[in-house]
Amino acid sequence: MPTLSLSDIFNSTCLSGTPGIPLGTTGDCLPGFYCPHNNASHPPEYCAPTPACQVSRIAGKVCPAQGTYEPTVCTHGYYCPPPGREQIICPKGHFCPWGSSKPIECGFGSICGEGALKRVDIMGLGFMVGIDVLLLAGTLGVGAWKWLKERGSRGKKGGAPMARIGTATISGKGHASKGSEDMELTKMKSKEEDEIEEVNEREHENLSADLLKLVESFKRSIDGKHFGLTFDFQNLGLKLKSGRELLSGVNGTIEAGTMWGVMGPSGAGKTTFMNVLMGKVDKTEGTFWVNGVKQEMKEYKRIIGYVPQDDIVLPELTVRENILHSARCRLPSSWSDAEIQAHVDLVISCLSLTHVQHSLVGDAVRPVLSGGQRKRVNIGVELAAAPMCLFCDEPTSGLDSTSALAVLKLLQALSRLGVTVVSVIHQPSIEIYECLDNLLLISAGHAMFQGPREEMVRFLKSEGFAFKPSSNPADIVMDIISGQGAKHRSFARENEVAHLISRWDVVQPTFNPRPAGDSTALKRTVNNRGGSWYKQMVFCFMRSMIQQQRQISSFFLEITVGAIAGALIGLAVTGADGHLFQGIYRYPYEVLSISINYGLLPQIGLIGGLAIGLAGSPSGVKVFGEEKLIYWREAASGHSRSAYYVGKVLCTLPRIALSSLHFATLFALLATPLISFGKGYLLILLNFYCVYGLASIVSMMTRKENGPLLSVVVGIIVSVFCGYGPTLKNAKDWGLEWWWRMCPGTWFTEALYEENLRPYEELFNIEEAAKSLGFNLGWYGKDILGLVALGIAYRIIAYIGLVGLKRDRQR
Repeated sequence: MPTLSLSDIFNSTCLSGTPGIPLGTTGDCLPGFYCPHNNASHPPEYCAPTPACQVSRIAGKVCPAQGTYEPTVCTHGYYCPPPGREQIICPKGHFCPWGSSKPIECGFGSICGEGALKRVDIMGLGFMVGIDVLLLAGTLGVGAWKWLKERGSRGKKGGAPMARIGTATISGKGHASKGSEDMELTKMKSKEEDEIEEVNEREHENLSADLLKLVESFKRSIDGKHFGLTFDFQNLGLKLKSGRELLSGVNGTIEAGTMWGVMGPSGAGKTTFMNVLMGKVDKTEGTFWVNGVKQEMKEYKRIIGYVPQDDIVLPELTVRENILHSARCRLPSSWSDAEIQAHVDLVISCLSLTHVQHSLVGDAVRPVLSGGQRKRVNIGVELAAAPMCLFCDEPTSGLDSTSALAVLKLLQALSRLGVTVVSVIHQPSIEIYECLDNLLLISAGHAMFQGPREEMVRFLKSEGFAFKPSSNPADIVMDIISGQGAKHRSFARENEVAHLISRWDVVQPTFNPRPAGDSTALKRTVNNRGGSWYKQMVFCFMRSMIQQQRQISSFFLEITVGAIAGALIGLAVTGADGHLFQGIYRYPYEVLSISINYGLLPQIGLIGGLAIGLAGSPSGVKVFGEEKLIYWREAASGHSRSAYYVGKVLCTLPRIALSSLHFATLFALLATPLISFGKGYLLILLNFYCVYGLASIVSMMTRKENGPLLSVVVGIIVSVFCGYGPTLKNAKDWGLEWWWRMCPGTWFTEALYEENLRPYEELFNIEEAAKSLGFNLGWYGKDILGLVALGIAYRIIAYIGLVGLKRDRQR
């Protein structure tokens, strides 16, 4: 180290006593610096810092000028216009962060008093509070209206109000009791019996006017004179790749306007036969004729109704809303809404559901309707489409005998009016058995009998089986086809089931397909079915919005989580007063630099991405994960898959917008970043948008119960790849930038970095800072487009998964 002379020390203007090092040749200092004593004779100079100042700079703090002519950074709350001779307080309506050469206008929706070092964005807060008040008022208003309506209806009935909760009952006095529970169950049973009596009156001998009108409505939906479908099938078979035969050599005819029951033991092939018949499963051999025309059945799925064994309806919708949606999407596009509404009225009336049409369907956890009512809603969803044939997979499953009979009586009445009805029936009572016109007995994948039930009894009697007059023929038949028929005859026979199958192959009538009918009219009927793509999309969107409105608690929870996440991140950096970046000063003032802080903004990007992933993933996965069964059912009946998907995606946008608003508002208020509220909100919105897209992909690939957890894990993983660590520069060096660019966090953080660095471009060497992390400056627009494109790409992948996975369930 050179030795300082006394003259150097006495002539030095630096606190350390060392001579100053010139930082320029003029008296002006760089933009953002304050140098009141400099002039042409005394240009800015660098002074070696005192030990105390050196400690401050290492700690990232600014220390006073270390000499008379050393420039200092303009204090926050002030600005220092060139050439830096004066430090002026920031005017009202503007803010001046640290190192400002000119004041920055606050902009609309922000508050900036005189001497403001940061802006306070209140525009988002105003929107947030206003929307929350409207949502809360609307929710309370709807709740009050429902309460008044329920109270009024109870008052009309008289007596203490009763509310059924689960299986218990709460009386008007506010306590539950075993007696009141029994009373409620008795009332429910009586109510169900009354409904059965109503349905019984709709038999062939005394058909109700509404049922006749319903069939007339059915007929208006076809192009031709003949209503109903007749199926001929020969040598139907289904063999797996493993060589196992599920169905073999089944022949027969199902006439239009008949009621068929398919019976057999568990695993006999009943459901397999029906799935092959409907075209839901491709046969490996055999031939179909539809109304005499050789054709695959799946071509007619728009005019075929399928009632699954489980009651697949949306619990958040009312009885009418479930049925109406099906009608709007599946009836001919030429029908007006008034005609569709009238058709739905008839369906509801014929199902004896008028008195509960505005009640929520509910589910097993939160029951609202009885089992019989839910089953009839399940059937009503199909009748709303005016099918020419109705297939039912165990329509009596899970019902008591009274409810089961009511359902079968309804199906019988429909068959009397021309609808072809085919039902898989398991262990029917004698009353249900007598509702069936014809039977198909299946065992081990082979037909044992096919034809009128009276002929079945004669056939089995000819094989030595006895039917006692007091017995239920269905019970005896089930014993026989299960291989337990020895107790119903007086002699022994080995391989009883195989014998009966071979006997039926011999005695069954010769197969003769009927003459071809008017296939052109039938095809026109099929082609005319279904609302337009646009209408189906709108109906799916409206339905989803109703679901969200009735799940308002989960919606409030989601936006609350978003608000809390934004507030916590804002609180974590609120002490920085908006100064979220510290870089190296521009040449030649880099020697005056304090400790740099390149990583805080990327760290905020990381934490913000993690918070958005945690807040948005569970809700995003529920968009599709909660109703796969509904989608499969509707896709199999001819609904537009893309219309359903687009409608569901659009319904998420309000949720995303509000969750993002709460997150962005509280983050902006507490963190006060330099990025404007509008740009920051757009970034957060698009990040939520991408998270929802990722969650949609997860929902397609996993089971419903695993979806929320797995989507959160995926959200956390993609948030890590945001350019913080490993940095985007590391990724470029490894040749893996493409992977970082597939994750929304990289685009989000890069845009956040750009917008918070740009106001400092005169003060700091921001190019070097961005280069050190691998980010690109001037890419805000590209980053926005990248997030939009990524969100769209995620949704395209999710759509491919929606239509490509479980294809057998969508046929």
